[in-house]
Amino acid sequence: MKQRELIEALAGEPDSAERAALELFESPQAEAWMGDAETAGAVRRSVSAGNHSGAAILLLGLENSPEGAALLMDLRESGRGELAKLQPWTPAVPLPLVADVALSRRGVGEARTRLLAEIENAELATLAFLLGVLEQIDAPEVLHAVSRTLDDGREVSAGVPSGAAPARRLADEAVDAFIDRLNLTVGFSRNASRRYSEEEIDQVRQAILRSVPQ
Repeated sequence: MKQRELIEALAGEPDSAERAALELFESPQAEAWMGDAETAGAVRRSVSAGNHSGAAILLLGLENSPEGAALLMDLRESGRGELAKLQPWTPAVPLPLVADVALSRRGVGEARTRLLAEIENAELATLAFLLGVLEQIDAPEVLHAVSRTLDDGREVSAGVPSGAAPARRLADEAVDAFIDRLNLTVGFSRNASRRYSEEEIDQVRQAILRSVPQ
């Protein structure tokens, strides 16, 4: 959809509003469009009307209005016990976590502190979500915390057909996510359906240490 169509869809039925938010969030122009007062206002109204999709909430991290910040802070309190999804087929995560990612993107220090605490003992779904929205994380300390997923050998359902072996691990997802997020140069070929070797994972680990301030 074009920008005008997305604005109109954000005010439509719940399913249409969620699809519009996701399309807007995934657009290469998302940040530029959210700098437009009309688009940002449409997203805020959609969220206020009950569009609590992960995409809609994260979009509020891309605009700078006081109203958007207040809405995010209200959401993380009123949304306790509520779950949100970025996409219909991805695992649901606590809504306050999504709000904290958006608030951290806005530079709210308390949100970054909460994210660091959440990452420390996070469930697999939470870590997978954070890797999926790594582009929204710009705080070096949070990036380093999430990079510990490079050591996580738990299997995930992404990357290979259901039942296929060997299944991808969270560490493999982290390799691809950090290469994309930081535009890392590595000495191996990427493949979204295989496991990476320990040597390849360590290449990414070292590249992160060189690229992200301590």
